[in-house]
Amino acid sequence: MTMTRYGSPLNALDLRGGADAKRQSLGCTPSEGAGERAPFLWLDEHRLLVLQMPAGQNSSLLTQNTRALEFAGEVAQTLRDGTTSTVDVADSGRENLSGTREQYQVEISLIDAASGERQLLASVPAFPFRGMLSLVVSPDRKTAAVLAPAGVIPPQEVGPKPLNNDETASDKRLILIDLTAKSPPRRVTVPEEARYPLDLLDWSPDSTALLLRARASGSTRDVRVFRLDASSGKVSSVAPNFVDRTWDAGPVDHELSARWLKNSSLLIRGRQISASEGTETWWYLSERSKPRPASPPTKSKRLDLPSGAQLLAQDRYGSIWRELTDRGVVLQGRPAGTDRTLELFRVNHHLASIDWGAISTIDYVSEGGAPLKALVIHPPGHRRGQSHPVLVWVYPGTMIRGKQDYWDDRLLPGIYNLQLYAAKGYTVLVPSMPRAQELSGGPYLHMKEGVLPAVDKLIELEGSDPRRVGLFGQSFGGYATYSLVTQTGRFAAAAAIDGIADMHTTYGAFDRSGDGWPGIAQDKGVNPTIVTTAMRMPAQAYRDPGIYAANSPIMYTSTIHTPLLMAHGTFDIRGSVAEAEEMFTLLDQQGKPARLLRYHGENHSIALSPANVRNLYDELIAWFDLYLKKQQ
Repeated sequence: MTMTRYGSPLNALDLRGGADAKRQSLGCTPSEGAGERAPFLWLDEHRLLVLQMPAGQNSSLLTQNTRALEFAGEVAQTLRDGTTSTVDVADSGRENLSGTREQYQVEISLIDAASGERQLLASVPAFPFRGMLSLVVSPDRKTAAVLAPAGVIPPQEVGPKPLNNDETASDKRLILIDLTAKSPPRRVTVPEEARYPLDLLDWSPDSTALLLRARASGSTRDVRVFRLDASSGKVSSVAPNFVDRTWDAGPVDHELSARWLKNSSLLIRGRQISASEGTETWWYLSERSKPRPASPPTKSKRLDLPSGAQLLAQDRYGSIWRELTDRGVVLQGRPAGTDRTLELFRVNHHLASIDWGAISTIDYVSEGGAPLKALVIHPPGHRRGQSHPVLVWVYPGTMIRGKQDYWDDRLLPGIYNLQLYAAKGYTVLVPSMPRAQELSGGPYLHMKEGVLPAVDKLIELEGSDPRRVGLFGQSFGGYATYSLVTQTGRFAAAAAIDGIADMHTTYGAFDRSGDGWPGIAQDKGVNPTIVTTAMRMPAQAYRDPGIYAANSPIMYTSTIHTPLLMAHGTFDIRGSVAEAEEMFTLLDQQGKPARLLRYHGENHSIALSPANVRNLYDELIAWFDLYLKKQQ
């Protein structure tokens, strides 16, 4: 079983302990977000504990982008045969679908690397869409605690304000596995106050107990720490007067919120229930004394790296990091206890021959008076005083701090590498677009706040021609593009890539890549949560349909006078391609310049096929050249 990468990962994993006794999950790729996590760990010098797909099934990492296409082929054959129905059932009573959901399992096995023998220890639930499958090995390496996702918590139980965290929507099963294979796996019954386990924390040094966090209901944002007795299987609260937050649960590196100390006392993070609000702090808990404030756990000293470098590994032997230089991507190392840096190897030597666009920032003020920065990438060979057509790349939430920002990364792939547009003679502007924690009226009217003042400032500083400014963005940036062209005629042309145009449809439509997941397709999409959290919609679509209409650019096509290019993957997991089709149809009916590119089989990034990446880039350049360079 292999975890998929990036947003809303499938089969998220969290394996800890074993031979290295680490408290952090084992990662295959370094990432501050949901990077790929290893599906195995070493128990000793020759035995591996492995998560494996049942016979006949393949890893979702390999099938996530082809499963729906293969399923469509199977449906075509089924229709031709005419003997089997092609119905796929969605049911708000998920218990009615339990028979189909039970097929999603993972096998936990011991593999002896010396003999090649495999021993099956257990089969446990492995619901692929929500929540990580956690496995933590005890210090004596005789027991593994497993927290296995079995489905989703019913949406009505999660409540009107879901957290943007898959773990808090996951219904999990707590299981103990005997790694000596002397007894069968044991399903642990949790008390009502721990009805929904959230994550596994830390084994006691003597391997007799495990700390975990759990909630009493799906809607609560408070989580408590519990103790699992490995012998009896009893779960009990260890700090009933303390609660913690849930934001850090998930397959990411983070400080465990509770841990054992050597004397069987505990160090936990939280706040006392009597304090309804406030910051969580660290507390020392012991059976022999009252809780008292404590210092946070000591963090390992991080290496002082060059700006933009990425630490890959650090242990008692030394450190290894990746660094992007003008001469390529370099793997550097430093032995522990020395200041000596070693170049281990270098790849992408061709980067040394590329004429990169110069990167700078400008300071400006938002419409609301807030000081902001914008990123500027000039074409290669740009000279002071030169003016070029401008492309404005937008993505709400972007906050430019200076150089070494996300959007000036020269290794960004495909259409997201903004240097590619500078190479075609455009000045690329990336404005800051701050998002308030709450937007009572929704995001639509706030899209201009950081964008238009940045355009004005660039024109003031560089004398850019205001008639040759284009606009483009992807995903939430596509929504920003749609929103801006319905509110202003400032842009000579625009392009919305995988954009959101109809908030009702975005909220409620199924994720099209859920086809081929029998019985669980209804739970693959996470848009109801994304819309009300990341996009800052103040209510659910069924509670306030009016505000959803007001925040949908599709409602305002009569005000669009900007030539609009739209690109969308037909298997987009966020906004449905139907939204781009609706937008195009309404513009077409009005005789307004519009062009729609539907990339069949493509996902939200339009990045599965190199041919599609090249085609979309060429289409974008041709579109902007037509409207921004025709006056030259």
